[in-house]
Amino acid sequence: MSQEKRAVIVASSVSFFLVCIKIFASIITGSMAILASAIDSLLDMAMSLFNLFAVKKSEEEHDATYNYGQGKIEAFAGMVEGSLISISAGVIMYLSIDKYINESEVVELEMSLGLMAFVTVVTGALVLYLTEASRKSHSLVLKADALHYKTDVYTNLGIFLSLGLIYFTGFGVIDQIVSFAIGGYILYSAFGILKESYYMLMDHALDPELVEDIEKIIMEKEEIEGFHFLRTRLSGKVHFVDFHMVFKDPHISLMQAHTISDEVECAIGKRIGGENEVTIHLDPVDDSKSPHVCER
Repeated sequence: MSQEKRAVIVASSVSFFLVCIKIFASIITGSMAILASAIDSLLDMAMSLFNLFAVKKSEEEHDATYNYGQGKIEAFAGMVEGSLISISAGVIMYLSIDKYINESEVVELEMSLGLMAFVTVVTGALVLYLTEASRKSHSLVLKADALHYKTDVYTNLGIFLSLGLIYFTGFGVIDQIVSFAIGGYILYSAFGILKESYYMLMDHALDPELVEDIEKIIMEKEEIEGFHFLRTRLSGKVHFVDFHMVFKDPHISLMQAHTISDEVECAIGKRIGGENEVTIHLDPVDDSKSPHVCER
């Protein structure tokens, strides 16, 4: 079993556990903030299960139908995930306002404090695990999972502090204020997931600093005159780079040119890290503006 699949299964299992605890706590205490967190955890569990499917598909080998693999399904999963998180945020904010109008109170505060402290520790451990797994696998799915579980840690801490304030001050309205703020924070976090997923679906270029390093690597070879048509993109975990490389000597042998190309390709691959595909077109002269080059 791959590290990605194992991480998604762990996340799904932990989410189910947290959902059960939070729903139990919200029923016993009547806390809107805990219910909001339970709804968020329920969506986390659903998305982790969907991510398991996405990871499985993204790991399938290239074939005659999908020549570049199916890595972009991770971006699709991120779009679905971000959309559902946004909807849940809206529901949470609506319920917070409704409960404020109806002036509901929170009870069993001691139990709530204990349960939220436990939930926060468990979620924090899951975030550390997913962050390390996403770093090693370069997976957008795991990165998105780690991000929204990280927001869970902050929201759980906020709930814990708000319940503490209610316990010591008796101001129950704090619960509605905190739950509304949680909804806003979740909405903000969802925007980041949607943005990154959109970039991948639209073949957004790689990070500018990485592209700049790629350009420097190309020009480090003394035999190279320049380059053009440099294009980069990310599909799932695979970084794609392609460009035309121009040699100073237009009569350079094919063997020598190919050897230099291999060295450049290897250096770029090491700089990128993880999975990557670098394609280099060899040019004896700069043909970027030549009338013999097909229009682009």
